[in-house]
Amino acid sequence: MKTALFLLVCLLTLGLVAACGSAAAPAESQVQVVEKEVIVEKEVQVEVEKPKLVEVIKEVQMIVVATPTAAPAPGTVSGPAGSVISATSDMAEMGMDPILDNTSNVKTFFDEIHLYGIMQASDGQLIGGAATKWEVSPDQHEWIFTVRQGVQFHNGDTMTPEDFSWSWNRNVLSPEAETSTAATWGPRVDTIRVVGDTVVVRTKEPQPLMPLWWPSYEGTQSGAILSKAEFDSTGAEGVRNNPIGAGNFKFVERSRGEFVRLEAFEDHYCCVPAFQELTVLEIPEIATRVALLKTGGADLIEAVPALKPDLASAGFRTISGKGATSSSMWFPYQNIPQSPFYDKRVREAISIAINRDVIVDRLYAGEGGTTPSFFSGPGSFGFNDDLPGYSYDPDRAKKLMQDAGYGEGFEVRIITYLYDADFPDMPTLSQAVLGDLQALGIKGQIEVKEWGAVKAEMVDLLHAACGGETVWCPGTEANPEVAGKQPYPIFVRGNDTRFHAVRQNVGYMHPDGVRPIIQLPWLADELDLVMSEFDFGKQRTLFEEYNRKVHDEYVQGLLIYANALFAVSDKIGSWEPITGRTYPNNQWSLRPAQ
Repeated sequence: MKTALFLLVCLLTLGLVAACGSAAAPAESQVQVVEKEVIVEKEVQVEVEKPKLVEVIKEVQMIVVATPTAAPAPGTVSGPAGSVISATSDMAEMGMDPILDNTSNVKTFFDEIHLYGIMQASDGQLIGGAATKWEVSPDQHEWIFTVRQGVQFHNGDTMTPEDFSWSWNRNVLSPEAETSTAATWGPRVDTIRVVGDTVVVRTKEPQPLMPLWWPSYEGTQSGAILSKAEFDSTGAEGVRNNPIGAGNFKFVERSRGEFVRLEAFEDHYCCVPAFQELTVLEIPEIATRVALLKTGGADLIEAVPALKPDLASAGFRTISGKGATSSSMWFPYQNIPQSPFYDKRVREAISIAINRDVIVDRLYAGEGGTTPSFFSGPGSFGFNDDLPGYSYDPDRAKKLMQDAGYGEGFEVRIITYLYDADFPDMPTLSQAVLGDLQALGIKGQIEVKEWGAVKAEMVDLLHAACGGETVWCPGTEANPEVAGKQPYPIFVRGNDTRFHAVRQNVGYMHPDGVRPIIQLPWLADELDLVMSEFDFGKQRTLFEEYNRKVHDEYVQGLLIYANALFAVSDKIGSWEPITGRTYPNNQWSLRPAQ
């Protein structure tokens, strides 16, 4: 892997040198001296604290050699030029087919290749993509999407309503579709058909949230539009090995677990990249990503907030993706009277005993803040800007614990995991939380597990409380012995922010959800109100009120949101990352330094 990475960086750097002389036809009378880059190999030790990571990499050392080379005449260079390299932590299985169960990690390159029905602007708001508008029919059983005219696929074909309809039928209704969108929403769809220049999605029951199944912000890729003619020619194998999309970049090649290389699509209907070539590297180790940035092997890297001071001292500019992730504590038995978390005073005491400002400042270099909403950050749908979040008040917290009969505290076990795409450094965050809670007499230990094991334990706890395979048994229907046994479980978990977090709330707080951990019937009722409203403005207001009630009732120990942090080389002049994205994104908007 390391040797392959070194060779790749060398090739990319040499490719950049070659591109400098071939961007346009040179003028015979103009010659300028440029710096030629020569690659040498050198062992380098890179050290990063918290946790300590020591990686031996091959440094790309630049040696300046003056070499005459032809330069283009003024005004002859236009369109995309040069290359840019970004490095992300994880591109998962690098799946190319939108019907597959690809995780959101592949969107680092997938969203650059494909055009979705509805896109997301850099400020987080939803905008038209392959569809220019969407509206509901009078009987509320049909959503009508007007197809954008003049959009071209990478093979030169013009996108048609038939492409649009065929893609969504395949992505959501075909038996081979494996995505959560297909599993959750597919059974609710009756037909997807073309009517003139529109695509009409008819649902079996009114579905106010249906337009939100298709945007580029969602974790799956079900809203992507593919060329039916291309599929008829190449089949699924073509989609999975040489995808033809209508996005800002064209696919060139990939090496699983290493890189994806793309090329600017100059016939894009609105947004042509400034760089001709984009290469996305998969580099799990943050130390290696930083080293690549320092040695010229990457121009944009996915960093972490804790490294901001070190990156600044090294002379690198950082760019924040506002409110990309959020974190909270989950009390799985708060609906059962025998659990201390059943008492609102205990939940409030825990919430206000945590000094979030200090945590944000010391652990996350100021890149974040107190969050008042679940699965939401600033700029996301329903985020309540007028809620301050929980303020630090240790004296009131102690009194609340005494009033609730827990003045001596109790034992807990905090279960968490390490996955920075959900929230950076949750084990250290958990330690900070437990440290603050000790002032209330709450003691215990931190258990760091794989995310899959954490999900399984969430479900196992529900089975233990509810009996058998049942996962929804609010209040007195549950087994009191399970809820009343110390140490009491608390989950500290995070999630990448979702523009419209209703679906995530349903997943964890509604009996129809996949893992209804928070089992309070009134929450399900509030969510039903949100999901029954077709007017987007009214829906936003209802969701804000839902978030207010969650906040005021201390339903969860809402903790903090964290910004995504990226670092760029001096090759990058500007970039507009999308609010709420944890990985390099919107890379067509990268602009070179002048």
